[in-house]
Formats: sequence, C-alpha cells, structure tokens
Amino acid sequence: PMQASDFGAMKAWVLTKFKSSLEQQTVQAPTEKDLQAGEVLVKVHVAAFNPADCKMATGEIRPPGGSPSPSNPITWGYDCSGEVVALGPEVDSMHCKVGDRVAGISLTGAMAEYTRMRARNLAIIPSDVSMFDAAGMVTVGLTALQMLKNAQSHQESLNRVIVTAGGGGVGHVLLQMAKKHFGVQHIITTASSGKSEFVKSCGADEVVDYRLPGPEGDFSAQYTSETDKCDAAFDCTGEKAKLKQVVRAGGILVSVLGKMPSSGKMFKDIAVAYGMPVNCCIHCFIPCCIDFCSCCSGCGSVKVQNIISIPGTADLSQCFGMLADGSVKLSVDRVYPFDKCDAALTYLKQGHCSGKVLVEIQPGAADGAQQRTPV
Repeated sequence: PMQASDFGAMKAWVLTKFKSSLEQQTVQAPTEKDLQAGEVLVKVHVAAFNPADCKMATGEIRPPGGSPSPSNPITWGYDCSGEVVALGPEVDSMHCKVGDRVAGISLTGAMAEYTRMRARNLAIIPSDVSMFDAAGMVTVGLTALQMLKNAQSHQESLNRVIVTAGGGGVGHVLLQMAKKHFGVQHIITTASSGKSEFVKSCGADEVVDYRLPGPEGDFSAQYTSETDKCDAAFDCTGEKAKLKQVVRAGGILVSVLGKMPSSGKMFKDIAVAYGMPVNCCIHCFIPCCIDFCSCCSGCGSVKVQNIISIPGTADLSQCFGMLADGSVKLSVDRVYPFDKCDAALTYLKQGHCSGKVLVEIQPGAADGAQQRTPV
C-alpha cells in the first residue's frame, strides 16, 4: 500500500455552483495527518451514484459541506470502495488494517482518488466480492435490508408484499432479499414492460406496468379485496396514499420518501454519521434512505414508517455476505470511466436506470463487470 506521505495532488469531481455541471479539478489529497479519531484514509477504486446525488446537484438537498462555490468546491458522491492506506487515531485491527479492501460511505467525497471514511461506516469486502459490486451495494443494500428489518420488527409474518419500482436500484435488491432472506412468499411490484422479466428474475411474482392507462396500470385499483391485500408495502416512489389502500388492517407501509425529523436524537445521529454539523437544518440532508430508528405515524389501521439510513459495519457486512454467497446479485446499468463522471450524473438524471450507475476511479477496477442492457 502507498504511504500517506506519498500523497500530493489528486483528481476529484466537484460542484462549484448548484444547477451547474460537475467539474474535474486537481485538489490536495487528504493525508494521514488529516484523519480524525475513528477515521481511515482510502484509495478509491469504484464509486457509485444514487438518485439523491441528482437532487444535491440542483440544491434540493444541500450537501454536508455547505453550498458549493468556486471558493468552496464540494467533492461529489458518498458510496465507494477502495483500499485502506492509513489509519487514524482509535482505529485498530478490529475495524480494519492498512491494505484491506473496504466499502462504505465517504466523508469527504467519493468521486476522488482518495477519501476519508469513518471506520464504523464501512465494512471489509469478502475476498470473492469485487470492489465494483461492493461499491454499488452500499446504499441500495442498506436501504433494502433495513426496510425489510423494519417491517419484520412490526409484522413478523411477511407472506405477501408490494414493492414499488422493483427494477430500480433499491427495488431489485429488496426483491431478492425479501424472497431469499425474509421468507416472503408472494411479491407484487411495479415496473415498465421492458423490465418485467428482470424483476421476475429478482423474485417478483406479479408485475403491474405503471405505464398502462386506467386500472390496468394502477395497483391500487387491482388489489382491493381483503384476500388480495398485502402484509406490507415498500414505497420507493412516493406513493404512500395509494399503497395504504392495498395493505391489510394491521399491516405496515415503509417509505424512503417521507417527512423526516429536523431535530432530536435521530437527526443528530444522521448528522454525525455524514459529517454534517449537528445544528444544520434538514435541507442539509444526506443521500441515504433509511435508519432503523424511524419516524412512525398511524394512518388508520396501517402503520406508516418514514425511514433514513445510517450506515453501520454490521449491516454492510450482511449485505456484502449476500453478494458473496450469491443470494443477491447486483444489477449494474452502466459503468463510466473516471473522466466521464459528469456524463454518469447526466445519465442518472434521466431517471430510467436499470440498476446501478458506477464510476471506475482506478483503471481496471471494474474489469469483468457484468452490465445489463439498459431498458
């Protein structure tokens, strides 16, 4: 592994103004001296974009580093994988060691050659899992896993569920986890006709083509009888009102797109995890989607939970373990080279990805990666 003293300038993709394009700049690389307690320095191999990155680029979600400007360029991205090159104070071999392959959440921006990460927000990648798959699994895996854990903590039996956007990043992973790790017997999902076979291969039993007009494309019009209703619903598209209509009395609806707390312990935990000041406002939010401590509300006889994720080593390790044993396969739409990072974000903004959009920071990091044909 390289030594921290070897670092100097590095390339990074930054935003200098909301609603502008990303720019590649040469900036000072972080060094071992920059590490705070519990942090590690990582040479980034692969980074992954999430839909929230698009909202952050427009200012809908404000990045932890504050508003971007020419004097305050914000390095982009959170999810990444790479090699540990230096350990900060209070990090021992129980967490990781120099030379380990790890993946998790970046503190200082993933779209860069080097980044700082908190040891508690990463996990070691199993030997038979690629950097490529691990980076892509971080947020979608955490989100899917904890959505299911949250539902199961309320509703032990999850025999019949509905998942919106089953062909998306979170959706296709959630389908697989639900069937193979949470005992779900029957899954309904929404997807376009072009993604129908894909979502079925991930575990969906019924597919509603949301593009069709009238009741045929409206799941809330198709599952109205008590025998057709679901034990749980997983909302990845902001359709809580419709989903509540197809969940049975006493069931649960878990949403990643609901109203979040702007203060209190949960918000402080989120702020700390993502390097935000604890006195920041909710608009300085983060691109993850779930926290096991969630905001709950009663909506008639259906419990609704809006959740946000705080990454942790245990859940990340569980996600990577599913990749290692083959029970979950990550679908990747496209892989972009580092010098095309701006094009990756532009493509993601179109909103029709079939799986993950990844960026290869180190040449060769995605060798052998299997990409799906976009639909």
